[in-house]
Amino acid sequence: MPSSSADNQPTRAQLLQLLKREGELSVKQLSSLLGITPMGVRQHLEALQREGKVEFRWNRHGSGRPSQLFRLTPTGDELFHRSYAEFASQLLELAGQQEQLPSLLHQLREAQRRRYAAHIDPALPLAERAEALARLRAREGYSAQVNVEPDGSVIFAEGNCSIRRIAEGHPELCRSEERLLSELLQAQVERESCIANGQPQCRYRLRVRPA
Repeated sequence: MPSSSADNQPTRAQLLQLLKREGELSVKQLSSLLGITPMGVRQHLEALQREGKVEFRWNRHGSGRPSQLFRLTPTGDELFHRSYAEFASQLLELAGQQEQLPSLLHQLREAQRRRYAAHIDPALPLAERAEALARLRAREGYSAQVNVEPDGSVIFAEGNCSIRRIAEGHPELCRSEERLLSELLQAQVERESCIANGQPQCRYRLRVRPA
């Protein structure tokens, strides 16, 4: 549960839990999951937005009216217990001192690649492979989304970083994430922004590798 005493209302705490678990949700989805009216959901969301804990993006589908997808801000994400971050940082420091960090990150990256690859068809176009990965990452709280640019490149962006506090002191984790995308999606990857560097998104530009 969130660790802040400011969120005493059970419904608001449940709403935060749902956004943490699912990554992004619409008012309609939150209304169904919480069992309250859409108006009631919006009242809670407006309060959480004023407190800087929740934000939204517009989700457009064809020519229809765009919908709002809500997600936690970094401030909202910090409401959840983060004691693991200090522990993980200490482990990484120790591994670095003993020159074991590259091997450790390689093993972690391989485990992630195998786990994600089981759900991604390598025969699909790059954009569809990226979208499949985004769905997997969204369920892990990364708020991932994909956009295809006019030049054919694919933007893979994450509005939340579940390891931000650790990555701030260990940039090699971000480089490992970049390699994971390259190896998993078989693409050229250029990192354009990073949450651990104080930017609003982890944003990567993907291009098809030359034959």
